[in-house]
Formats: sequence, structure tokens, C-alpha cells
Amino acid sequence: MEAHNSSEFSIREVDLTRLVILDGRLRRAMLHFRVVAAALITIPFLNMVYVAYYDWFLVPEGVGAAAFFFGLILFPSSWPLGKKLRFAHRWAAILVTVFVVLFLFLIVALLGEGQPLAYLLVAGLLVLAFPVVIGIVATFQVSRLKPIGSGVDAVQCLRYQTQAPPLSWSLSKLSWSVLYYGLPVFVFVLIAVLASAINFYPIPAILIAIVATVGIGIWSWDRAKQLRQMTAEEARRHDKRPPALLLRSFKDDILKLKPPMLSGKIIKETSFEEIIADQLWARGPVIAIGRPGEHIPPVGAARSYYTDAEWQTQAEKMALESKVIAMIVGITKGLGWEVRRVASLNILRKLLLIFPPIPADESTERWTAFLSHVDDLHLLKALEKISAGKLMMISFLDDEQLVVFSAGERRDPLAYHLALAASTQLLPEKVLRPTHSAEQTSV
Repeated sequence: MEAHNSSEFSIREVDLTRLVILDGRLRRAMLHFRVVAAALITIPFLNMVYVAYYDWFLVPEGVGAAAFFFGLILFPSSWPLGKKLRFAHRWAAILVTVFVVLFLFLIVALLGEGQPLAYLLVAGLLVLAFPVVIGIVATFQVSRLKPIGSGVDAVQCLRYQTQAPPLSWSLSKLSWSVLYYGLPVFVFVLIAVLASAINFYPIPAILIAIVATVGIGIWSWDRAKQLRQMTAEEARRHDKRPPALLLRSFKDDILKLKPPMLSGKIIKETSFEEIIADQLWARGPVIAIGRPGEHIPPVGAARSYYTDAEWQTQAEKMALESKVIAMIVGITKGLGWEVRRVASLNILRKLLLIFPPIPADESTERWTAFLSHVDDLHLLKALEKISAGKLMMISFLDDEQLVVFSAGERRDPLAYHLALAASTQLLPEKVLRPTHSAEQTSV
């Protein structure tokens, strides 16, 4: 962490690169721990196939049975234990170490017969298990980490929680979404019926049906999820905690990223808004003002819709009621008004400025546009020292200190999750109310 004084304001820089690396190692360890457990269960079945073709065992029959029962015990425990390992609990790392030692004894036994394919099997298992060992080491590295800049607890950053937006159960939204949920089944049946009617080859027909069903299913299930998004009013009734307000340019609704590891989204890209909202939903309802004329909202924040004459009044009201204001920095005039209004209400303390992973020239353009809305010369002089190229997030620690979060070149979903987890530790515990007159202008 570095500190730079600029008249009344200082900037504290927090580099999260090491945390991002450790988080990735722990995630891979959790995944591989579960895969190794599943692989052990398959060894007796590989034995059966080998016997059927070559009339002898790939590995000793007793060793194969031992691997099966070991995997059968390990697999169900690998889910909760792997999750604890992912969150860097030392006791979980110790238990996983015990399993790894037993696993190595099993590996030695598997080599007993000396079958060539047995050696390949052992090599594959060792490759799968290696990230688990790396994860165990990472757990003990995490436990020795000291608090990073401005008192941010590194371990708590790694143990961040995310929550998908709750879905509406209103009859109108549910009835429309059911049509989209059922569309993949309809497509599969339709292709099967057509193939049967024209006497098409069954295996190609099944493959075509599966590919079409998966392709349609990805789109239709996502559309059904969009249709069931709560409005901001529904979300506030559903969750009584203070909300988090998301401010952004409407054009940023289409920003996409590759999904983070183990997010459950392997094929479809996720929106940048989802990355932010999934973590903020764990702390309260995430609300936003929707794009005028928008019929189906994107997944993320719960939206309310207002006219041009209403939106500024409603945005100010939402900002005052929110515990955190997350702003994706853009270049639109509306966003500039929101920046100035938040500052004039003296609630910068709960503002998080978030810079998306975009090309350097566009990031510089956004930063320049934001600085044009800053009127306080002391703050402006401090902000001009910040390079927009690697910028991820800015948090206002108090009226005289800014905290800047970066992760080197790593501006992926995991890095943003960690930056959000770190920055939200610095937010006020209660909803911050304006302490000065709304006419006072500080930015």
C-alpha cells in the first residue's frame, strides 16, 4: 500500500494481485478435490472393461474395490469440505491433507501390478490431485496474510459470498416464463417427431435434437430468468435490508465478461452488472433505474422505471435510502449529474466508483469525463494522480482519504469480486444520511 498526500486529500493504493492468485488456486483446489473423488469411484468400472477386453485386471481387484469405497466416502464429503478449503479454513486444509496422504498410499498400491495402462491411470490421478496440494499450501499462505491497505481483512475478502437475484413469483411473470422453460422440451419432441416421420437415421436425429435443445435452452432459460426479475418495489418488499443502488450508463447494460470459475455459467457469458449485483445482493436488495422503453430487464439489479421529469428526484431518493451506491463510471450527462448530486448531499462515503475491464483508451476517456464533473480543486488534484489504465475501483474512506483498488493486469470477474469484497469492508455499517444542506456543493 502506498499513500500520496495532495493538499487535504490522500490516496491509498491497494493491490489485490496476490489475493486474486490465491483465490484462483483455492477455487481450482476445490474443483480438483471433487474430481479426484469422482475419478476414484470409476476405477472398478475401468477394471471391468479391461477384463472384458483383455481378460486380466488393469489394477489388482482388491485395490480397485478399495479405491471405489475410498472415493465413495470422499465424494460426498468433498463438497462441504472443498467449500471450506475454498474459503481458506486451516482445519479443512488439514483434513484434506489426511485424504491426500491416504490417496498417495492408494497410488502406490495401484502401481503394484505394473500394467502399462495402470501407470497412465496413476499419472492422470496425480495430475488431477496436484492443484489440491497447491490449494493446501495457499490456505496456509492466506492464514498468514496481514491486513492490507486501510485495514482490509484479506481472509474475509476471500470468503466473500454471492447471491443470485431473487426471482418474482407473480402470476403474470411466472406464466410467461413457463413458456420459455418448456421451449427446449418442445424443440426436442418436435425434432424427434419430424425425424420419425421422414424415417431419418435415429442416432444423427438424436444428436441434432440434443444440440438444438441445448442451444435453445441456453437462450430460453436466460430469457425466462429475465422475465422473472423483480422490480425495485418488489425487491424492497421481499428484502427489508437497506438497499444497494446501482448507477450506470444505460449502454453499459450490454457489457459482457467470461463467467468466473465454478460460477455454473460455463457456456454463456455473464454481464458486468451481474458480477457486481451478485455480490451486492448478499448484503441487501440491489436496485437501479431502468432504461426507458425497456420491456425485458437484464439480470442483475431490480429496476424501477421513471419519466424524464421524474428520474432525478427518484434517483436522489434512492441514493439517500441506500447503504451503498455502486457507480459504473461512464461518460453520459446523467451519470455526471448523479456524481455531483451524491457529493452535494455529502454521502460520498458510501459511493463505490467501479471501472469496467475495457480497452485502455476507452477507460481513459471515461476517467477524463468523470474528472470534468469534479469541481473541488483539492479532490481533483488528488484524482488526477490516478492512472485509469489499471483502475478497478475507488472507495471514499472518509472526507480526506480515497482508497484505490487494482489487481495489475488481472481485471477478470474474480478480481472484481475481491475488489468489491474489500471495498465494502470500508463502508459505513449503517445507512449514511446527509449531514449538510443539499445545496452545499463539494464536487
